[in-house]
Amino acid sequence: MEIDVGPLTKSQAEEAMSVCFMWKKIVKNPRLKLKNRYTGDIIFVIIYCLIVATMILYGILVDSMIMILLCGFALGLLCLVFGSIRSSYKSRDNLMGPTHNVKYILDNEGFESNSEIKRLIIKWDKMKFIRIEKNGIYIIPKEASGVVLGFPLEYKDRILAYVKEIGLDFEVYDMTARTK
Repeated sequence: MEIDVGPLTKSQAEEAMSVCFMWKKIVKNPRLKLKNRYTGDIIFVIIYCLIVATMILYGILVDSMIMILLCGFALGLLCLVFGSIRSSYKSRDNLMGPTHNVKYILDNEGFESNSEIKRLIIKWDKMKFIRIEKNGIYIIPKEASGVVLGFPLEYKDRILAYVKEIGLDFEVYDMTARTK
């Protein structure tokens, strides 16, 4: 079976990134509710900026060299956090961009993923279960070296039928059933 996946919508890309960021927790608890990574990042940065601003103001008001040094350290950490968040937004944007065209080939042995950036071949025995979310269907790996395989939700019926047809015994966790 072949599936061509083009650029994702913003909600699909954010969900796919959240699944990738949380996959270790998802493997341990397949029914774990997915959290939007981007909302948490924004809240964290706002709180962190308020703390740093308070530290700087306090350091200036009391003329404390230690507090000013701590502020410098806190600003350095803030730069690292901004870099990490920027990287995650860039990854999300790449999933939505015109260059995100992936061709998946699924067969009895596993799947092959071909894109302009890279080519992956993964065997089915490396995968653990299938998880269905609001915007996509994800095949979750067993180990850290695995790759989360994600498809837009429109391919759900095709993928589930194919997995059943070739005799794979994956558990399916439909997270959309809880939200209706």
